[in-house]
Amino acid sequence: MPASFYQRFLQRATTSKVFLPNTSTTSHLSRTLNKFDVTLVGVGASIGAGIFVVSGEAAKMAGPAVVLSFFIAAVVCVLNALCYAEMASRIPVSGSAYVYSMSVFGEFVAIITGLNLLFDYHIGAALIARNLVHYLLKLLEAMGVPTLPTWLNSITVVSVPFLSFSFTAPFILMGLAVLLCMGMKESARVNNVMTGLKIFIVLLVIAGGCTKVDTSNWEPFVPQGEWQFVGKCVGKKWSGRRSCRKEAP
Repeated sequence: MPASFYQRFLQRATTSKVFLPNTSTTSHLSRTLNKFDVTLVGVGASIGAGIFVVSGEAAKMAGPAVVLSFFIAAVVCVLNALCYAEMASRIPVSGSAYVYSMSVFGEFVAIITGLNLLFDYHIGAALIARNLVHYLLKLLEAMGVPTLPTWLNSITVVSVPFLSFSFTAPFILMGLAVLLCMGMKESARVNNVMTGLKIFIVLLVIAGGCTKVDTSNWEPFVPQGEWQFVGKCVGKKWSGRRSCRKEAP
């Protein structure tokens, strides 16, 4: 029995599946997104919270060389987009990386890929929700709201100082989940507005920063040295998701 189980498991795990395009003219799903909506979905996913939060912390350690990190990240994003475009053209069905992995490597790798995506999205959503709560509280304080209780931001575990919980962040996630359940068209409209706002903020910061350029701050360009730049990027690459961009070069 064990030998038979392992044989079936190995055969199922390593067998790839061929996906054929759906040629049926009837579909239960209606196409509600146009090219503009899809483009803004991609742009919105690329311009995340990190560009507003992490860039300042990285600049403190990397100095002007932080622009090289953004350039490297941009090149990697372009290569990633080209890979997804090629896969989508070769396997024209829904399923993203899960379907691509199953078509090439088999079901075992596809399951690992799907679980990795689930962990990735859940952890990313939790981090962004926590940061959003922090910024909302800071905004209320700047608007003159009286001192807010600290438990709205985070609840620290006394016995485990590095662990904390957020009481407010789950409500933000539930609100976004309700928005998604309302429909794709409604979600796309909100995404278009938020992405447009983010693009405007980025351009505004660039335009405002150009008026305060001081070339004397460009020296030294790599304060910690070129080898430190390479070493930190390579070393931090394997320490966690996007850590090369979160830490200084």
